[in-house]
Amino acid sequence: MLVVDDDPIIVKLLQVNFEMEGYQVISAADGKEGLARAQGSRPDLIILDVMMPGIGGLELARTLKSGAETHDIPIILLSAKAQASDWMASTCCPHTLICRSTTSEQSGIVVLSGAMAISLG
Repeated sequence: MLVVDDDPIIVKLLQVNFEMEGYQVISAADGKEGLARAQGSRPDLIILDVMMPGIGGLELARTLKSGAETHDIPIILLSAKAQASDWMASTCCPHTLICRSTTSEQSGIVVLSGAMAISLG
């Protein structure tokens, strides 16, 4: 699993919790480093912060989904923004489905509970 976030406290929180569940976690502090690590290590899952300096999570998700080596890696986008679902709906790539309290599977990015998005294909 790869965690990409510019906040070291969030990275540590996610890392500790996932490692307690038996996952191996690698991390990156920004989108550029995240792209390199994703291409180099081919993680089973990528967790991205939406808002990072430089390459943000949405741009990185689009880049990863268009890459031959990384297009099939599931991606979870995290945001601390209160109205993340509204914001993501206006900025995500095509094939976006907004779900306020339920989940649904569809190609592209799916927003879950207004604060998290997961790419399903």
